[in-house]
Amino acid sequence: MHLKKWYAFIFLILCVTVFSGSTVKEQDFMTIEFCYEGEIFKWSDNMQPASTVFTNYAKAQKNNRLKSHQERANLIERIKKLGFSLEDAFDYTFYNLKSVVNKMCDKIEKPVVDAQLEFNANKSPYFFISNEQTGFKIDKEKLYGQLLNQIKNKRNVRIDINPEKIKPKVTKYDLQQKTNLKSKFETYYGSSKENRKNNIELAIKKFNGLTLAPNTEYSFNKITGRRTKANGYKEANIIVNNSYTEALGGGVCQVSTTLYNALLLAGVDIVEVHPHSLSSGYVMSGFDAMVNFGSSDLRWKNNSNENIFIRTYANGENVGVEVYGVQNEFTIKRSNCVVEEIIAPQDKIIEDETMFKDEIVYKHYSKNGSKVKSFLEFWKNGVLVDKKHIRTQTYKAMQGVKIVGTKEREIEPENKIENKNLSDETNQFNNQQFDALFPLN
Repeated sequence: MHLKKWYAFIFLILCVTVFSGSTVKEQDFMTIEFCYEGEIFKWSDNMQPASTVFTNYAKAQKNNRLKSHQERANLIERIKKLGFSLEDAFDYTFYNLKSVVNKMCDKIEKPVVDAQLEFNANKSPYFFISNEQTGFKIDKEKLYGQLLNQIKNKRNVRIDINPEKIKPKVTKYDLQQKTNLKSKFETYYGSSKENRKNNIELAIKKFNGLTLAPNTEYSFNKITGRRTKANGYKEANIIVNNSYTEALGGGVCQVSTTLYNALLLAGVDIVEVHPHSLSSGYVMSGFDAMVNFGSSDLRWKNNSNENIFIRTYANGENVGVEVYGVQNEFTIKRSNCVVEEIIAPQDKIIEDETMFKDEIVYKHYSKNGSKVKSFLEFWKNGVLVDKKHIRTQTYKAMQGVKIVGTKEREIEPENKIENKNLSDETNQFNNQQFDALFPLN
């Protein structure tokens, strides 16, 4: 079908060559100007080289180039009826016009570019947002249609170019609205021993710079990995069976707790969380998050349609989490309510024969337990809009363990005590004499 179309086109050209009328004079050559913001892209007959190849096609091309503007318009319409585009029809009838139009399009047209966002939690500012770029596009078929309408009526044509503006889908302003500080939460670890500090600082780094993709679930244990010596973790206190003991990774639960609270305040959905059996001193009761690789995890899901960005830090005193994204509709706050207080039993006493009777050492102090309800409060313009109960947790009481000595002390002889007192008085007197002789300035 395509081949037949070309045969018909060649036949039409031959007919035009044989039956065409006389050509116009050279001073009647046509000119076409395209104007855009003060710049002119020009085409004219007298700018075109004569054909040097003596063929029927070249001869037809030459003759039709020199026809009147009305005849050229008629020829273009006949070529178009054969199924060719206006661009193809003009390309034949106006030799080299296509290259002028293409050159103009290359200079005017610009691709549309959306603004782009880069998040780097280790560099201030944390977000770099590139500018968007409006695109410009020239509809060539529409442009050739304007040309055809004008050459029907005049020999010299001038067309003002108004390219189509293509607006970017994503602007810098749009992305700026997605980088607001949604929440910030930190806990104190400055009094911790060095091993515990090491574990906290090691674990919190795993979340620095994390981007939470829309509708995606995340796992604390998967991100941090196993708490092993090979991964850099050291032994520190953890809670096991309602008491404290040394184990690899002690302190990591403070990281999971800090992250958990930051996510809650940012409005992120919590999928899985586990409390400690004992309350933690670094966070409000009812808001702790215990983790243990292989058994207890902290999992959450970004149920929004936008990215959420996590920045973390640990400075030797405080460990913190900042959550960035689209601003929440509400300000979220935490609250709790102690439903029941559980009194700790009396201290367990362990006797030690190596210690004196007047010596007492606490292995650990007693700690009352409690039953606690925890809530999230949703505030807007200073008004409490909603209050959501998120969990009820019972923290067990911990019995104190006191070590007392059983060994008797020896009684010193009386004369030794008198001599000791005399010696003290002598020292005191000597000090007084010294002060009198050498007064301070």
